[in-house]
Amino acid sequence: MNYLSHPLSLLTVLGFIGIAQAGTAGPIAETPVRFYINAGVGGIFANTNTSFTTNSTSVLYSPTAIGTSLFSLPDINWQNKFKNGYSFNAALGQYFNPNWRGDVEFLYQNIERDSFGSYGWREQNSVTGAVYAQQANNPISNITARANIYSFLTNIAYDFNGMGKWQPIIGAGIGVAWLNSGSIQTNNTLNIDDPNTPVVETASAIQNSPSLYGTAFAWQFKAGISYKVSDMATAIFLYRLYGTTQFKGSESNIVSNPGVAGQSIFFAGQHDIKGLLINAVELNMRFNV
Repeated sequence: MNYLSHPLSLLTVLGFIGIAQAGTAGPIAETPVRFYINAGVGGIFANTNTSFTTNSTSVLYSPTAIGTSLFSLPDINWQNKFKNGYSFNAALGQYFNPNWRGDVEFLYQNIERDSFGSYGWREQNSVTGAVYAQQANNPISNITARANIYSFLTNIAYDFNGMGKWQPIIGAGIGVAWLNSGSIQTNNTLNIDDPNTPVVETASAIQNSPSLYGTAFAWQFKAGISYKVSDMATAIFLYRLYGTTQFKGSESNIVSNPGVAGQSIFFAGQHDIKGLLINAVELNMRFNV
């Protein structure tokens, strides 16, 4: 009897063959998850100017030419100009497919901060409030410090195909930023020359600028081109546009006649400063892991 001629026998043999082949072939292979790390350095070209104007607290003096006088510094104007600097970044990411990827990035930026401004001087009758003498536009000379910005951002990026080892790149991200820049001290002479009184006086003065601090929302856009050095490494030339929402400016003060018997300290309150806008050109390296 030819068992293979029987339909059920033929199906049984084919079934055993299929089971044997499946056992030797093993499980169906899955595409492995691909990760990468990225690190880079850059040069910064900042484009932010901030300005804040307020009146100081008052100081009472007696005796004076009008008996008892109330002195104040109106229109204290502090300005910041953020200029060039440098940056470092590091990121850990994942490829979603050959083109799309996402990462979590730490970004450190260090930029130059110029602080300068001006303020007025006013003497008033402490009882009536009438202005006895005043002077406008006493200068606060320019002095330079550094501002540090620390950011954590989540990014998504797209790598274009079609240029061999070269690939154009675009990306965007959002996150949170912290700013830290200390108070800056300048020394200027307070010159009072009011022809209406007339009052002519000169006094030394120290100006202590606001320190800058706080947390803000951060965003960025990236564009550049990459070159595949090897299967594991890619070099990237990148442009980054980075911005934030508002930060804080601390209380500041101006000291007239510092260190002598007539010393007076005039305080100006806390305030907001507008967000930063930073351009950067970077060289990055991406390594597949």
